[in-house]
Amino acid sequence: MMNKYCMNCGVELPAGARFCGACGAPTGRATTPAQRAEPAGPPERTAPPPPAKPAPPAPRRPRPARSQGGRGSNALCIGLALLLVAQTVVVALYGWPGLAVDGGRGESSTFTLDAGQTVVRTERGAVIDFGPYNGMDGETVTVSELGGTTDTDQGGHLTTYDITVDGRETFDGLLTITLPYDARRTIPGDEEHSVLAQYQNPATGEWELADYTVNTEEKTVTIYTDHLSTFCTVTTEHAHSPYALLARIRARRLDDETALAVLREYEQTGQPGEVTNSLMKEFYLWLMRGTETPLATVGDMSEEQIGLLNDVVGWVTDAGEIALRGGGYDKIGNVLSGVSTFTVGLSTVSLLETMYDAYQGDESSETVAATAYKFAYSAAVSAKEAANAVKLSMLGVLLIDYSLNRFLDEANLTYKDAVFQAVCAYNESLHPRTDAEWYAIILKLYARYKDDPDRFSTALDAIMENFSARYFHDDPEEQFAATNEADLHMYTTGALPATLDAQLYCIDQYKARLGQRLQPVLEDVFKKIQYDGRIDYRNAVDHLRRALNAPLTIEVLENVPDGEKSQYANATISLNRPGGAFEEGWSITLNDEGTVTLVATILGYIQSGVPTELKLWLPGDDPTEDPPTLVQQFQVTQERTVIVLGRVSPQQLFLLVPNNEFTYYGTWEETQEPAAKRRRAFLYRLEEHGGQHRIVSLRYGSALASYWIPVDTIIVGEYDAAQNVFRASCDYVHRQTDERFTDELVIDLNTMTASCGEYIFLVETGPEYVDPPYDDLYYEVAH
Repeated sequence: MMNKYCMNCGVELPAGARFCGACGAPTGRATTPAQRAEPAGPPERTAPPPPAKPAPPAPRRPRPARSQGGRGSNALCIGLALLLVAQTVVVALYGWPGLAVDGGRGESSTFTLDAGQTVVRTERGAVIDFGPYNGMDGETVTVSELGGTTDTDQGGHLTTYDITVDGRETFDGLLTITLPYDARRTIPGDEEHSVLAQYQNPATGEWELADYTVNTEEKTVTIYTDHLSTFCTVTTEHAHSPYALLARIRARRLDDETALAVLREYEQTGQPGEVTNSLMKEFYLWLMRGTETPLATVGDMSEEQIGLLNDVVGWVTDAGEIALRGGGYDKIGNVLSGVSTFTVGLSTVSLLETMYDAYQGDESSETVAATAYKFAYSAAVSAKEAANAVKLSMLGVLLIDYSLNRFLDEANLTYKDAVFQAVCAYNESLHPRTDAEWYAIILKLYARYKDDPDRFSTALDAIMENFSARYFHDDPEEQFAATNEADLHMYTTGALPATLDAQLYCIDQYKARLGQRLQPVLEDVFKKIQYDGRIDYRNAVDHLRRALNAPLTIEVLENVPDGEKSQYANATISLNRPGGAFEEGWSITLNDEGTVTLVATILGYIQSGVPTELKLWLPGDDPTEDPPTLVQQFQVTQERTVIVLGRVSPQQLFLLVPNNEFTYYGTWEETQEPAAKRRRAFLYRLEEHGGQHRIVSLRYGSALASYWIPVDTIIVGEYDAAQNVFRASCDYVHRQTDERFTDELVIDLNTMTASCGEYIFLVETGPEYVDPPYDDLYYEVAH
C-alpha cells in the first residue's frame, strides 16, 4: 500500500486520516461527517470578517460570589478627575485591570478531532494547537467567541473566548492558543505594548495575566497554557491607560549584567542591595509618570523630581513597614513587598531568555546561565520564588548535553558500526518509543526532580543510556531480528557478536543519536519548564497590580457641635504635597456640613505624589491668589483616613518619646541588648469625649505605661483647634521612689513635639500603635 503524505507540510499520514495531525490541513479524502468547523493550520493574516448578525441574548456566565468589602467591581478607575455623587467625591484614579467580562455571546464552534489531529481553527481565526503530547484523538473541542466589551474608564477593549474540551481541563503538554486582535484599537507607534492576554481564574472570577507573545505582523496574540479556561485579548488605544502600563511592565526585561547583579546581592547579603534598590526606584518613577516613554533612570531626574520620588518611596516604605508589622493597611505592605518580589522576579525572568539561548548552544549565554544557577541556589532562602524560576530554567540548560553538537558524524563502516546499525534498527524499528512517550517520561522526571536540576540531569542520562543499551540485554532472537532489520546479512547469519568495547561504543554513539532525535521533544520540555518558571513572576505582577489597585478613602470632616453651623461649609480644599501649587493637588468643595469623601487607589495616590497637606479656602477666596485659611498635615497609613478640620481626630494614638537625658526607670537593662541604648516611650490615646478632650495612657510593652502614670489614667485638658495644641496639668508621684512629677504638659501636634517642665519629647503618631501588644515599640537613641 502506498503511503500518503500531507500536501501542506509533508508529514506521513496515518491510514484513513482526513486531516494532517501536524498542521491540521485536510488530506483530500472525501467524507460526509456531521457539520463541523473546518480545522486548519496556523493562522494566516486575513481581512476582518464581515459583521455578523446579532445573536440573541444569552444567559450571563455565572460568577463566584464576591465579598461585600467595598469593591463592587474588581477594579477601581484611575485618573485625577473628581465625581460628585450624593455629596461623596470619588477621586477617579485609574485602577489596574481586573474586571470580569460580562458581554454577550458570539459564535460557538465545536470540533471532534480525528486520529492524529491536534489543531483546530474557527472561521474568525482563533487557532488552538493541542500539540503532540495530549492524546486528543476523538476529543470534542468547543470554542465560544464571546462578544467584545469596551471599558472606557480603563482604556481597553476585551475580546473573550471560552475554550473547553469535554471532560478535560488540564494537559501534560503545553497548548498554544492563537487569537487575532484588532490593530485599529492599538496605540499608534506602540502596537506591541497595546496588546495583552489574560485568563479568568475559575476560583475567583478575576482576570490574571496569561503567558503570551504578540505578533504585530500577523496581528495575533499567542497564549501558552497547560489548562483551559476563559481567555481574552485586550487592546488599548491610550498610552496612559493602566492596560498600557501593565503591558509595558509585563514586557520589561533586564540585561544579563543587571539581572545577575540583582541575584548576586541576594546571594551575598540575603536582601536587596544598591542595584535592586535603584531598580525599585525606577519602577516607582515609572508608576508615577504613567507614561509611554521607556523606563526612566534616577540619573535623568531633576532635583524636584528626585524629591518627589523620595517622598513616594518613603511613604511606601514607612506605611508598608507599619502594615508588615501588623498595623496599618495591609495592601500598602503588599505594594512594598510586591515591588521587591517583582524586581527580583524581573531579573530571573530576564535570565530565562538567556537560558534558552544557552540551550540553543550560545557559548556566552552558557556562561551567564551557569553563573545565574550558582546565585539561584545561594539566594533561594531570600528570594525563593525568583530562585526557583532560575533553577527550573537550569533544567532546560542541562539538556545542552544532548544538543546537536554531541552527535558524531557517521564514520566508515566498521565492525562496531555494523553493531551500531543493529542497535538503531532495534530501537527505531522493532521496539521504538514515540515522542509522546518520551515527553511523558521526561516530564515525570521533571516533576520528581524540579527542585534538584543535577539529579534531573543524572536521571535523564541514565534513562537515555538504558534505552540505548536495550539491544544488548535482549534475547538472541530479538538481536537476530534487529540484524535482519538492519540488512546486515553480509556480516553474519545470526545475531552479531559484540565485545564489551563494541557495546560501550554503540551505547555512547546511540545516546548522541538519541539526543539528536529527541531535540524537538527536549525543546518542548524546556518550553514547559520555562512556562512553569514564569508562573511565579506572573503571579507577582498580578499580586502587585491588585495591591496597587486597592482602595484608599480620605474623609474630610468638621465636628460641628449640636446647634451650631459649620464654619467651613462650601469651602474649597486641596490635598497636595507640602508647598505644592493648588493646581497640582486634588481639589474639591466641601458640602454644607463641611464634609467630603474622596475615594482613590494606592496607585492613584502614588501618581498624585503622596499628598500629606490639606489647605482650605473659605467661600469667596481665590485658591490661586489668596493664602489658605487653614493648613493641616495628615498621614495616610490606613485604608480609611479621617482628617478633622481644625480639630484633633477621634481615637488618635501617639507616643511621647524621651528626647533628652534624664533618669527613666524600668529602662534597657531589662532588654538583653546591652549594646543598644533604648528607652520605652509613653503611649497615649487622644480623644474627644462629652465635649472635652483628654488623653488616656495605655498598656505598653510588658509593663504598664510607666511607673509615673498608671495604665488607663485619664488626663483631661484643653485643645486649641487653631494651634492644634493640647494642654493639661500633670501631678504624679513615682510609685517606687516618691519622686514628684508636676508641671504643664503641652503637646503640639503641628510640630510633633511635647514638653512637661524639664522633660522634652518627640511625638510619633500612627496606626501601628492601635492594637496590643506593644512589646516591639521601642525608641532607640544614640549611645
